[in-house]
Amino acid sequence: MTKGYIVIAQNNDTTDYLEQAYALALNLKLTQTVVCGLTVCVDANTKKLITSKHKKVFEHIIDIPWQDDASEEKWKINNKWKYYYMTPYDETVILDTDMVFPNDVSYWWDIMSEKEIWATTNVKTFRGECAKDHPRYREYFALNNLPNIYSAFFYFKKSELTSEFFKLVELIMQNWEKFYFE
Repeated sequence: MTKGYIVIAQNNDTTDYLEQAYALALNLKLTQTVVCGLTVCVDANTKKLITSKHKKVFEHIIDIPWQDDASEEKWKINNKWKYYYMTPYDETVILDTDMVFPNDVSYWWDIMSEKEIWATTNVKTFRGECAKDHPRYREYFALNNLPNIYSAFFYFKKSELTSEFFKLVELIMQNWEKFYFE
């Protein structure tokens, strides 16, 4: 089974997510011993910025399919539901471009492969503080008694269950205001 990490890199006016993804790819190659490949998914504008240095470190460069759901947004999260359709791997971990791996976590893959989906909880900030202690991060999660789940380290296998999960994520992303306020 193929395994790998994946990110979406869509630059905006203030942040160069492609360069963050490049740094992450280099970091994975330096720290990971088993799975160290990073696939980057890009929109048309970010794709124009890809150079030979990027092509050397990214395992795959994939165009974000269909329309760019985040084209008018500053915070580029609207295409996250497409990860299932973009991944070239049988087993995938979704990352954010600004992550760093100080240690090898290769053994996690054996643990994660026991399930079809793993979601990260109990995340700590770079200061070592529990992220859920900051209301601005998860205000509506707490108000609605939702689990404190993050998409910035999210494992999935290609399966019927995961396909259904991403269809639900698409529905929520396409109708986020209704879900947010209800």
